[in-house]
Amino acid sequence: MDDGEDADLARLGWIVWTIEVRDPEQRAAPDIGARTEQAMTEMAGSLGCVFSHCVDDDSYDLTPEGTYYSWSVRVPRGEHLRRNEHGVPIAVAALWDYLRTKLPKGLDDWHVRPDRDLSLRDAAADVLREAYPDLLRPMEVAMLGLRRDGAQNLDPRAECWSGIGATMAGSYALWVATDPGATTPCWLVLHVGMVPPAGFWSSSAGQRMSRFSPDRSDPVLILPRPPAPLWMATIETGAFTTNAEARLTDPHTVGARHEWTSPDAEQLAHRVSRDLQALFPRLAAP
Repeated sequence: MDDGEDADLARLGWIVWTIEVRDPEQRAAPDIGARTEQAMTEMAGSLGCVFSHCVDDDSYDLTPEGTYYSWSVRVPRGEHLRRNEHGVPIAVAALWDYLRTKLPKGLDDWHVRPDRDLSLRDAAADVLREAYPDLLRPMEVAMLGLRRDGAQNLDPRAECWSGIGATMAGSYALWVATDPGATTPCWLVLHVGMVPPAGFWSSSAGQRMSRFSPDRSDPVLILPRPPAPLWMATIETGAFTTNAEARLTDPHTVGARHEWTSPDAEQLAHRVSRDLQALFPRLAAP
């Protein structure tokens, strides 16, 4: 591991570590990510860490590794610095030991390391989120008790898509429940932020964000904060698409997009909470 790079990461409050194994012969059973998710979440929490996600790649596409599986865990700085004799954080080593019990013998091409890019993006996302407590806190409070199907166990997520320094742009998502009208399992996800200011998508931050973020029609978070923003929240059913070609392919597909705006964050949160319970009555059930 590069000492200079590790020193840079050690300044962050949280560092993302990845535990990856290569499986070119596809020996592991399908859905290894889904089958280890709950245990990894619980074990990471007990160790003071946060399990983020698993990349469960069962394909032979353009990835040079071939088939591989990669688990990402957010590790607090103190645990990041507390290493075993192999230079791996003790908490991460414990998670690695668990994963080895769940995979077939003979899979020994493991790569355990800090992910510099994910760590810096996570740190930037934390900065974005902390810059908008007046918007995000009322929304999170308003949604307490409404989230269902395990969504209540998923932390709302800010993502920084452009910039790491003083100028940043990103998004914020809050998982609500599974979509009752979807033909395949998917989540109803509430996106919260501001209506993009005029000229944002043609700016350097906007152009970079549009290359990586899911949808230009969703609200954004921006630093420095623009004056007097118009707050915005959106949610879509799983079948909704703005893609005209996709609609022509399946003209019977039914979907919907719901959108709210207000200059007052408290009023926005109240209206979103009220309307979601009317749109999806099971969210209102005790």
